[in-house]
Amino acid sequence: GEIFVKYREGIKRFLDNGGMFGWGLVPANTDEFLKESPDSLVRHIDALWRELEKAGFDLQQILSQSILMPATCALMNLDGYETVEKTYERLKAVSRHLQEKYLHR
Repeated sequence: GEIFVKYREGIKRFLDNGGMFGWGLVPANTDEFLKESPDSLVRHIDALWRELEKAGFDLQQILSQSILMPATCALMNLDGYETVEKTYERLKAVSRHLQEKYLHR
């Protein structure tokens, strides 16, 4: 979050001009994937968004101009495509949780 605060004005212009953020959130590498859960990922991104809101960013703007993505492009692992499929399932679960939290309040 510190980098966003440091470049707040440029990032604000980027968002105001219709820019989107792709949050690389869910690890696709097997070792890293196993260290995280949907709840830990939600806590991580939620804490970051709250930090940005405290720094003066409009949370609703961030939410409406964001997309969640795998954290890495390591879409091939020793287990073949198994972790890749789990990564996208976890991404959907995290997305649903965040939608319930922020869009249905």
